[in-house]
This record gives sequence, C-alpha cells and structure tokens, in this order.
Amino acid sequence: MIFELISWLYISLICLIWGNQLLKLFFGVKEFAGIDFYTVCFTGMSFIGIISFYISLVIPLNTAIKLALQVPALLVLLKPANRKQLLSQLGKPFAGLSVSDFVFLGASLLMVLFLCTSLVIHPDTLNYHSFSTQIFDKYGSIPGIANLKLQFGFQSLWFAVMAFFDFSIFRSGPWFPLNGCVMGWFIVFLVSNGSKSKKIISGTISIQNGIWYLILLLFSILSWTQIRLTASSLSPDFIAAISILLGFYFYIGKQEHDMREISDLLAVFFSVIAVAVKLSAIPVLLIPLLIFGNAIFKRRFLFAGLVCFAAVILLAPIIIRNIISTGYPFYPSSFSAIDLFDWRIEQSRVLRLQHFITSYARYPILMENVLKEYDQPFTTWIPVWWRHLYLIDKVVMLLIVLGALLNLLFFKIWVRNYTKKMITAFVIAVAGSAVWFIKAPDPRFGTGFLLPLIYFQYAPFVAYIGLMDNKFGYRFNAGIKSISTAFILLYVGYRAVYFFHPRQLIFPEGIKNTSFIQSDCDERVKRMVMNDAVSPGQLPDSCLFFRFRGTTIKAGFKPAP
Repeated sequence: MIFELISWLYISLICLIWGNQLLKLFFGVKEFAGIDFYTVCFTGMSFIGIISFYISLVIPLNTAIKLALQVPALLVLLKPANRKQLLSQLGKPFAGLSVSDFVFLGASLLMVLFLCTSLVIHPDTLNYHSFSTQIFDKYGSIPGIANLKLQFGFQSLWFAVMAFFDFSIFRSGPWFPLNGCVMGWFIVFLVSNGSKSKKIISGTISIQNGIWYLILLLFSILSWTQIRLTASSLSPDFIAAISILLGFYFYIGKQEHDMREISDLLAVFFSVIAVAVKLSAIPVLLIPLLIFGNAIFKRRFLFAGLVCFAAVILLAPIIIRNIISTGYPFYPSSFSAIDLFDWRIEQSRVLRLQHFITSYARYPILMENVLKEYDQPFTTWIPVWWRHLYLIDKVVMLLIVLGALLNLLFFKIWVRNYTKKMITAFVIAVAGSAVWFIKAPDPRFGTGFLLPLIYFQYAPFVAYIGLMDNKFGYRFNAGIKSISTAFILLYVGYRAVYFFHPRQLIFPEGIKNTSFIQSDCDERVKRMVMNDAVSPGQLPDSCLFFRFRGTTIKAGFKPAP
C-alpha cells in the first residue's frame, strides 16, 4: 500500500506538469482557476499516452524513453514559482471540504487502495490486457501479432500509458499503478465538485449539480464494471467512458467568449482520446464533427483547421498500430482491409470476432456458438440479456425508458429548458446508445453514452420543477454521503478480511502469474514471445496456427496457409 500511494503521487505530479504545459501551449489556457485538477492530470496522462504510442511504432518504450519524458517534468520543480503553482493545484480540490466530505472521500480512496493492492485475477487482464501492455515495453510493436490470438490485435491508448507507468522494476512481476491513480483522480473530482453546492446559499442549481455529481460517483462505485473493476484490472472500458464524459462535459460547458474555444478544443481532445482508448467509442466523434461544422458555418476556418489537425494527430498512431498488428486500420472492424501486408488476418476470422463481441455482450457464450447466437432475433436475446444484467444496470435501463416517456409527454418543457447545444449533445448520446445496443449491449461498453443520456433526459424537469430547495437539497446530499460512507467502509472491511495479506502493506500483489499453472497454447505462445524465442519446436502442432515472418519475434507473424 505504501508503494502504491507513493506511485499515485508521483504519477499525479508527472501528469499534472505535462497537463499544465499542454494546456498552455496548445489550448491557450493562461489561468488554471477554471480548469479542474482532474482535467489537467487526465490531459497530461493522455498526452503521455499519445507520445508513447508514436514512439512504440518504431522502438520499445524502454527505461531511457520513459526517463526522457519524466525528467523534464521533474526539472520544472526546480523553480519555486512552479512548485507553488503545483502545490496550489494539488490542494485546491480539498479546499473547503467539510469533515463529512473528507470521510466520504477517504473511504472511497481506501476502497480503491484495497482493490489495487489485491491479486489481479480479472480474466481479460490475464488473457490479453497485461500481455498487450508488456509488448509496448519489450518490442514496441510486432507485425501481425493478432495472428497469435485475435485479442492481441486490440490496440488502446490505455495500454500505452500503462506501459509508460510500468513500475515492475520494484517487484518481480508486472505492476501497473496507473489504474488506481486515475480512479483516485475521478473520485476527488466528483467529491470536490459535489461539495461546492454547500458554498452557495442562494439558487437551487448549485445544489442540484452537487447531487448529479454524487449520483455519478455512487453509480460508478455500485456498478462493478466501473471504478471497482478498473481498480482491480487493466480494463480500458471505464477509461473510455470517462473520456466520453469529459467530451460531453466540455461540449456543453463554459461558453463565455473567452472560454468557448478552449472548451470546444478540450471537447475535441477528449472525444478523440476516447476513440484512441477504445474504438467502440467512435460515435462520440460526432462532437468534433459538429464543432468543425459550426466553425465552418461561422467562417472560423483557422479554428476548423485546428480541429481537423488535432483529430488526425491523435488518431494516426492508433490507426497505424492497428495496421501493423492486424492489417486492418479500424480493427476489430474489417472495414478498409489492407492487402499489401502478408500479416493481414483472414477476413473470416475478423468477422467471426465481431460477431462474438456482439453475442458475448448480450450474454456470455463460447466462441464455437457464435454462428447460432449472433443471428438470434431481438425477441429471443433481449429477455436473456435482461436476466444477465446486474441490478444497478437494470435501474439504468429503466430510467432511460422512463425518461423517454417523460420527454414525449412533456416535450415542450424539455425543449424550453435546453439550448441548441444541449439538444445536439442529447442527440449524440442517443446515437451512441443506439450503436451500443446494436453492436455490443454490455452496459460497461456504453456507460459513456448512457449516463449523459439520463442526465439530458431528466435535468430539465429537475430544474423546472425545483425538486430541491437549498436546505432540503443540502441535507439530502449530506445524508446520502453519510449512508454511502458507512456501506463503503463495510465493503472495505470485507475486502480486508477476505482478500488482504500483511505483505500488501508494502507492495501490491500484482497480476496473477498463470504461466506456471497453465500449459495451454495461449500461455506457451505468451512465454515464447516474452522470452524472444523463435522455436516452433517448443509448441505442439495444435498451437501452430501462425507462421513466423523472420528469424526474430520482432519480425512478426503471418497466418498459417
């Protein structure tokens, strides 16, 4: 736990410094009073991830590369004025928090800490997340690596930045503390913004905003696939959702003349970052598209060009690495397959993988059952899908259906309380939710669109009816926090009794090592790659579903004839 906390502080410092520099140089931010600490850190982290992605196309992310990006950030601390600014930014989220807020925040962070230091046994992390992340460190990129296993072709900005903050040097196995650190930022952001409601006595809008932040935090804790899963795995799902939420946040955020372009640029940045983290977030690119269209309509051609340039620069390394790894620029989509490379995966395998993702998102199935399950009609799979949902996810679905009915019944009230930009954001949320439901209806894949959709459905009615006056709203907020704190501490106690070992006080358990207990093709192939051993003789015939392209692992793989 001690080293986990130290790593969180170190990562936060590096990301905060780079975030400050990026916002100053490329976004024109001169005063950071209006930019949240969490936003600056997430911006810095994303910037590091993009740079790491570009570098990985050519060379591995070795220690020298990492130091080349970390040391300049640390040199900023040599200047007293910079240290003062950073300390101010680090302390700002905690200024003015009440005792109950600190207890609630402390309990939530303690929960994340217990999750991060426990043994990581998440199936997808053991299956490919950890392996794919380590490839950045050892090789950078490998042509046709998806021929070994289709999931090895999934490329994510999250894997790149996780590799950059790989602290395995301090222990014998893989250790990636970034996931817990980002969850800590997220919790601090929501608790800090939620507490601001108590500082403004007049007007119910602030109280209601505080409750919206609280609802988002409680959902993220209650739903296993959000904060808790991210803290205990290398899954990029919730990171993509957070990026989408930030895209919406800035798209409908501060629109004063001096902040409008900055907000729009940040909306573009985080929307594209969401797609770089996970391709399934692609409907969020409607935000940059609308911002670009609006700039063209208003003859702001320089700004429109900047939007296009940013999108291309941020997406280019992801597309290039997809081509290197699979032969498909938008993998796992088979769209725009490139036949120039001998490592391109057979299209039939890619299509089968797409169908498997869709079918598995409805309810767990085996790969061999894809053909039978994928073509099931709505009336057949929806009842089974519903039974497999967690209770909290069923609540989300029911709220969306009820919200749709309210919007239809009270359409005039809903429209009257929204600006054109809010309505377009609502349409984007609907489009993203529709694509999610058709392509991969597992709630963890659609959180970034489903939660904004609920907000856009209900916020106008809450504001119109004025459900929360100041006194009642503040008491309601405080009461929910107190009850939540009690349950979170009970959960922490449960984790402490059943999953905690004294050795975790110093170091986290790390990721479970399966290579010594599994001898299947998957583990043998992983060991072959990690040991840089090109020796087909070590693998049984049932494993040889690929061919080597050269005499080294770096040369890559191609499909077996």
